Amino acid sequence: MRYKIYKIILWLGVVSLLIFPPIAQGAVKIWSITPVLLIELLLIFLWLWKIKNHKTRLADNTHQLSANKNSEKILFVKTPLDKPIWSFALLAIFSFIFSIYKHDSFFALLKLFGYIGIYYLIVNEFNLFMKKSLLFVILCFATCLSFYGFLQYFGFLDNSWWGLPNCLSATYVNHNHFSGYLEMLIPIIIVVFLSYGLCHKNYKLLIMILLGLALTIMSAAYILAQSRGGWISLGSALFIMNIILLKKKFLFSKNLMLYIFSVVIILSLAYISKSKVSKRIENLTQEISGETSIEKRIAIWKGSINMIQNNALRGTGIGTFVWGFTRYRPITLHSIRVHYAYNEYLHMAAEMGLLAPLIMLWGLIVVIITGYRSKKIRHGTQNTEQREVIQKDKILFSYLIVGCTTGVLSLAIHGLTDFNFHIPANMLLFTVILGIMVSFTDNNK
Repeated sequence: MRYKIYKIILWLGVVSLLIFPPIAQGAVKIWSITPVLLIELLLIFLWLWKIKNHKTRLADNTHQLSANKNSEKILFVKTPLDKPIWSFALLAIFSFIFSIYKHDSFFALLKLFGYIGIYYLIVNEFNLFMKKSLLFVILCFATCLSFYGFLQYFGFLDNSWWGLPNCLSATYVNHNHFSGYLEMLIPIIIVVFLSYGLCHKNYKLLIMILLGLALTIMSAAYILAQSRGGWISLGSALFIMNIILLKKKFLFSKNLMLYIFSVVIILSLAYISKSKVSKRIENLTQEISGETSIEKRIAIWKGSINMIQNNALRGTGIGTFVWGFTRYRPITLHSIRVHYAYNEYLHMAAEMGLLAPLIMLWGLIVVIITGYRSKKIRHGTQNTEQREVIQKDKILFSYLIVGCTTGVLSLAIHGLTDFNFHIPANMLLFTVILGIMVSFTDNNK
């Protein structure tokens, strides 16, 4: 009974981390990020407390000591991302030691280790049912959030906090960050829509209609968000996903018509919004009021490069970009306080040195290889009944790995022109998707 309560608390805790931050405008303010950090701390504490108690019981039972090593493997699963994650964490600690402003660096460290803790919590403690239900909640919530955005976009609800009123942002302030949120989930709902019919016959038509409706709503919201960086990143990631699906011979199955249908949905929505899409493309090099234009981004990138050149080894300290950049700010940006480099890799290089983007690239390569080259579904520590479910849903889980990997890749590409990794709502979703993807694969050793 205690074990069930423990699992319920973990599941509800992670669900709250995925629902509250987007509602709280991305959880970028201190009032919204504080409860997120507290929930993360509570969940990680419960997990570590459970591990400690289990090890104590093993030590007390001397007749079980021979099985102690095997038990520890079950308690803490190794993943392909362990080395990149802990290398980045150690580098962050090193940058904190030499930080120019330790207050902000300490706060950034708290957020970083919170994400790391949630990743390992998903991998180690979430069983098959918990992960499936978690994805279901995420997709339902994203669909509702997108529909809420429509009501705002067409004037039925207030959207006074939007940075650009003509671009759909839902509960976010910046449309680019709402786009970043959706681009992680659209590849997932596409593969679920395409593969679900191959796995289940019960209520197949009803579920396929609901999945198609959710895909339509999310895709339309994504297009109306009008994030040019998002369009490029998701388009590139979906192109790669199509190649992977072709290599897996997925499109030669009886689901070819569903694939064509999903493509038609997205292209039709893009055509309907073609006037807005073409306007955003035409304005690619023009400044729009309230938005950081491409000219400003280039100026920020130049300043960031100068900042990196003078702090190549250790950076200015994690979380200190806004303070370190002032010395290198171009004249054209003299009246603007720049908080981010609008390029995650330049940003982390400026704060933590040149090793930081290299480790990030290392981690991304590991994710792509782990997700796209995985051929088997990992059973892990599931019981016999759960293993039978995995075998039954083998196609669904196999392509779910591809969808999760594509979502992660899309946000990583988007990081070249924006700062979605610094939006807690998006980073938490990124972390959970990453944990689910890794825990499903057979690459954990």
